[in-house]
Amino acid sequence: MSHCHICDLYRSSTLDMNNNALFSIVACILNGGIPNEMPSNEDEWWQLFDFAREQTIEGVVFDGIQRIFNEKGIAIPSQILFEWIGSWERIKAQNKLLNTRIVELAKLLSENGLRGCVLKGQGNALMYPNPEVRMSGDIDVWLDADRETITKFVKNRFPQAFEWYHHIEFP
Repeated sequence: MSHCHICDLYRSSTLDMNNNALFSIVACILNGGIPNEMPSNEDEWWQLFDFAREQTIEGVVFDGIQRIFNEKGIAIPSQILFEWIGSWERIKAQNKLLNTRIVELAKLLSENGLRGCVLKGQGNALMYPNPEVRMSGDIDVWLDADRETITKFVKNRFPQAFEWYHHIEFP
């Protein structure tokens, strides 16, 4: 496994779970490296979990932790491990549902003569080693049509749709 140079930026004799240490661990994990230091007690593991959750990268970070666990045999307190596995599974289920909805939306758009593409979220997930664990919240789509055509299309199907600036939100 490769050495992660960014970890060297925040080396310390003991792991101080400040934002720099957390950033260092996460950066190494996301870059496929092994951090120089990992959390050594339950409080530090909770700090890492909370940091990953706040940054909406808990699924991706857990993927890396599993890789490190398989290579180095790190110990994760069971309560945190179970919480992380639950989050990881929820993220995968949400992505499966979003992917299904994208296919349905693409079919609906195509059947109505509209062309477009998925932006951000699910589209960017394809750039990750394991796309199914990248957190997304909604489906962002660009359509090759004028505002009036798009608004009419959406409002006819979803009267409760909310339109603002250059967005239209609907269930």
